[in-house]
Amino acid sequence: MAMVTRIDPYSQLATGRKLRTCAYCRVSSNSADQLHSYAAQVKYYTKAIKERSEWEFVDVFADEGITGTRADKRPEFQRMIKLCNMKRIDLIVTKSISRFARNVPECLEYARSLKRIGVGIIFEENGINTLRMGDELMMTTFSAIAQEESMAISQRLKHMNRERMKRGEYVAGTAPYGYRQVDKKLVVYEQEATVVREIFSAYLNGCSISEIVRDLRSRGIPKKNGDDHWNYVTVTYILTNEKYMGDTLFQKTYKTETLPFTKVKNTGELDKYYAEGSHEAIISKEAFHAAQALMAKKAEHFGRRTPATPYPLTRKIRCSACGAFFVRRASKTNVVWSCYKHIESKDQCPAKRYSETQIYGAFMRMFNKLFYNSKSILRNTLYQLDFVMTYKRKNDAQSAEYNQKTIALLEKKHMLEQLRAKGYMPDALFLSQTKAIDKELDEIRVDKAILYDTRLENTYSEIKKLISIIEDYGQEMVTFDEDIFDAIVTQTVITPDDEIRFTLMGNISFTERL
Repeated sequence: MAMVTRIDPYSQLATGRKLRTCAYCRVSSNSADQLHSYAAQVKYYTKAIKERSEWEFVDVFADEGITGTRADKRPEFQRMIKLCNMKRIDLIVTKSISRFARNVPECLEYARSLKRIGVGIIFEENGINTLRMGDELMMTTFSAIAQEESMAISQRLKHMNRERMKRGEYVAGTAPYGYRQVDKKLVVYEQEATVVREIFSAYLNGCSISEIVRDLRSRGIPKKNGDDHWNYVTVTYILTNEKYMGDTLFQKTYKTETLPFTKVKNTGELDKYYAEGSHEAIISKEAFHAAQALMAKKAEHFGRRTPATPYPLTRKIRCSACGAFFVRRASKTNVVWSCYKHIESKDQCPAKRYSETQIYGAFMRMFNKLFYNSKSILRNTLYQLDFVMTYKRKNDAQSAEYNQKTIALLEKKHMLEQLRAKGYMPDALFLSQTKAIDKELDEIRVDKAILYDTRLENTYSEIKKLISIIEDYGQEMVTFDEDIFDAIVTQTVITPDDEIRFTLMGNISFTERL
């Protein structure tokens, strides 16, 4: 007769080890009330986890002002999942399924994948623990309800926005260059409006778009985001945007009806609404229509731009002197790569040009050195990283301190929102204060990521993958291999002193002479 031995399920508690527990919370808007709720959740979970003797506090992961329908849009959620996969978390506590996710497939996918590696999720309001056998049906039901709520809210917002479009009252969340949004209205920002007028004037006086771009760059005119790297697309957008003559075409794009919601161009699927005189104009209607007519005439005469032929090195090599990409130039006898700004004007950049065979040869030399010296270079790096990760342990006290700082900053932000709403604080001061708080919050997030070794873990994982690709190649590289180049190179930079620097996965760099 066969002998049967029962094997009991694994449990961390059976080993006497505490469950490494974290919490996840999320608020879906940036309003003052929601910010207060966000701070309260961080405070509550930090205290609640520490009070449970069978739990070991790891961290509170919190996403602020982010929708729950897309997990890939929530950085703290993704950081939490990464730590779970690294076996650093045993249990996740969250308020409800709707806080965890409003997308049924994603919610179930994450819950099941975490369960497979022994990580449970406790949904407090729903009374669900994913490690219990009978709770998946309940979770599916609650997830479906949360998804329907999210879709219903989305539909109501879309309906309200379309009604406002019909009345010409809708204002998009982002104001175009030359405007600022004040009290949900577009208001001319004169410092940028002057540049818009110059762009239209130059174009109507015979300048090409490329010439306008070069002029804006040479004068160091900043764009809305602060940099001065104007390009063809940006100037074309300005020349074709009806908002500059005081009108608005609503619903150029729309969001899909099913999850995950994605923005797509409206090519006739939905009604569009054209509102005349919706806000103050920067240029006259005559100038705008003249620019459209001239653009159509040029397109008919010269033909429309077609995408450049992609080559293995296209948009993959940057110039260290000016930051521009190198572009390909071919003759009957040779193929060279030159800095784009140097081609436009030698005064803009001193970079030289290099033959394609030089660049291919430099990559193959670098690859072959790694192939023959993988143990001494790459594997030795892995050993050092492993030592650092072993030495650098998690610090619960430090994590709690970061959470307290986060709570204090969020409460301060909430207070500023209230002062502004009551008229006690001018907009300029409010914006500068909240910008400083957001910067501090970002720094805390970075410090927390370092505390939990996520960057070291990522680097370790990437270098292991790099070693695998190089060793699996199995031989010295004698001809340039585009697939290997794409797989292992994350950045390529050429310096004015004839050196090319390849940055590989794992953020390690190697330099070769050209």
